[in-house]
Amino acid sequence: MTYPHKIVFKVTYGYRPTDFVLVHNTVDLQKAIYAKVERIPVTLDGKVISGNEIKVIEPDVHSYTGWHRTYQPLDGSDFAQLERDVPKVLCDIVRQATQHINELVGTGRTDLVGMRELPKLKEIN
Repeated sequence: MTYPHKIVFKVTYGYRPTDFVLVHNTVDLQKAIYAKVERIPVTLDGKVISGNEIKVIEPDVHSYTGWHRTYQPLDGSDFAQLERDVPKVLCDIVRQATQHINELVGTGRTDLVGMRELPKLKEIN
């Protein structure tokens, strides 16, 4: 199974609606997860973010639905659109990246964080 032609993840680092950056590859996704786990600064999309401040790393649903950045899903039709438009594999990619980072931290091989794209997922649930 291959990744969707477009992968976009949202790294939220504060409480204002504009406190986020978008990452478009698994290298930057790994860096964001590592910064959050180790509570260290990271540069993403030209912005330095403290790992202490990262609140959540998730698929960016707005990049797939076309919704305005401030729009939040409200009803069943919105959730049906999320189900239809947002590739389910994105959550699997976040889980895979998190597992990869935890393994690197556990084995002391943090020098390998973000050195390459993650391998493609073999099986999608």
